[in-house]
Amino acid sequence: MTAVGVPQNKILVVFNKNRIPQTLQREFLQRTFDLPIENDSSDSIIKGIIWKNKYFELQLDLYIDEFEDFEEFVYEYCLDEMSELRSVIAGIIIIDDTYHFEDNKLVNKLQTDSGSETSSSFMVIGNFEGDYEEEDIAQWRFPSESMTNDEDIIAEYVPLDKHFRMEKNSLGDKVGVPGIKEKLDLHEWNPNCNIQKLDQIQPTHPPSNMDVDISAIINQLRDARINFQTHKDQEEAKSIATALAESIVVKQSADFSCPDI
Repeated sequence: MTAVGVPQNKILVVFNKNRIPQTLQREFLQRTFDLPIENDSSDSIIKGIIWKNKYFELQLDLYIDEFEDFEEFVYEYCLDEMSELRSVIAGIIIIDDTYHFEDNKLVNKLQTDSGSETSSSFMVIGNFEGDYEEEDIAQWRFPSESMTNDEDIIAEYVPLDKHFRMEKNSLGDKVGVPGIKEKLDLHEWNPNCNIQKLDQIQPTHPPSNMDVDISAIINQLRDARINFQTHKDQEEAKSIATALAESIVVKQSADFSCPDI
C-alpha cells in the first residue's frame, strides 16, 4: 500500500560511490532521463521529470543515492522505518562496475525482505564493467542461462559502456541506456501515477512480401505490450490486442499465399 495521496512514481537510482565517478553518474542520468546539460544532477532529488513515449507520458521523481557497502545499503533499505519510502518507489536502478553473481542474494533481499511495498516495483542492475563483446552482452542480458548457483534472479541486468555506444546486442535486445529506458516503458505503472495516454496502436495491412519481417513483428508486439498496459479499460485493451494479432495474421497469410496457377 502506497503512502496516502503520494503517487508511486519515484525512481531510486543508486551508484557505487567508490567505483562510479560523479561525471559518469551525471552523464548516465542526463542520457537516461533526458535531463538538460545544465541540470545539476548532483541533487539527491529531481522532481517533475517527464517520461514520454509514443503511447503515454507521466511525471517521475528521481531519488539519487550512493553506497560504499552494498550489503549495508540493502540492510538499511529493508528497515521498517523505510516502508513509507518503499511504498512510493516504482523501481530501483543499481549502477556499479564490479557487480558479480554472488551479489544475487543481496539483490533479491531488496525485494523479498522489504515487504509488500516493493511487490509492484522493478529492479535493474546497470553494469559498467569492462568492454563487452557481443557474446558477453547476450550473457549479461540473459544471466539465468549461464548461472551456476540456485538463486532465482529478480533483477534484470543491462550492460553499459562508459562511452554510451551500446544500443542492441546480437539478438536484437536493447542494452545500454536504451535497455534501461525500455524497463521504464514496459513497467506496469500504478494508476495513481496519472498516466496520460497519447496514442493507440492501429492495425495496418502492409503490402505482400515473401520476406517476413520478423523484427517488425517483434517491435509491434513490444509496442502492443506498452500500449496494453496503459489502458485501464480491460475490454478496450483486449480489443486492441486482438486487432493487432489479426493484422499480423493477415500479413503472414499474404506473405505466404501461393500464386494462382
